[in-house]
Amino acid sequence: MLGILAAIFGLATTTVAAQDQLVPGKNVNMVGGPAVLTLNPFQLEGDPNLQRQNEITLDCSTRNPLPGTGESAGDAWLGFYWTTDGGARWRSFLHPGHPRDPNPTHPLKPYQAAADATVRCTTNGLCYMSGIAFIRGNNQPSAVFVTTVIDNNNTENGFPFANLGTTVVATSNSKFLDKTWIEVDRPRPGAQVMNIAAQNGVPAQSFPVGVVYLAWTEFVGNDNNVRTKMMVARSLNGGISFEQPVKVSEGYP
Repeated sequence: MLGILAAIFGLATTTVAAQDQLVPGKNVNMVGGPAVLTLNPFQLEGDPNLQRQNEITLDCSTRNPLPGTGESAGDAWLGFYWTTDGGARWRSFLHPGHPRDPNPTHPLKPYQAAADATVRCTTNGLCYMSGIAFIRGNNQPSAVFVTTVIDNNNTENGFPFANLGTTVVATSNSKFLDKTWIEVDRPRPGAQVMNIAAQNGVPAQSFPVGVVYLAWTEFVGNDNNVRTKMMVARSLNGGISFEQPVKVSEGYP
């Protein structure tokens, strides 16, 4: 009897260990979906010009495990990717505010290029995307920003994410702001409540939000004395606004 139990126990242990192993799936081209390019009105989907993509970042919705969102830095602007079937198929667009965006009031409209994307998803389907925007050249303006989107989980085949807006967290007229990184806490007791108005058939939503932390590097000095400051800012209201940035470290030659 002991021998039988030992054999059964050993088999169960082996099975669990096998289940814990990672099983790689096939590679999927995230920009390989529909390719659309029209100039008037301007619309770009997919990658009709086969441009370079790099620095990918990815996270999954907390309202539904199948939808996911990602960003990458191509040449000159950030791409926005989404899937509703666990990554089997993707569609991609430019992040709003690019030079051909017909909306002249978008906060990123003054800038020529954007890069260094990071994505973090948190409770209630919220996802935060951070990045840098800048004008090319020496001593030109730059900025760091956060875009907030929400997975409304309201469609089987369509686009479930709604863009809640972009917040420019910090700007500089001459210092280069670089390499953002974002993290978000879960809602704690006493957390502020985010209120989202009803739109496009989605009912109004109201829920507490966790603190959003954004870090980035600020290059200071000159060509002969380059050094950096590490800056951090936080948002208590779901990325709508950020507190004054704080310097947490500074490198010296």
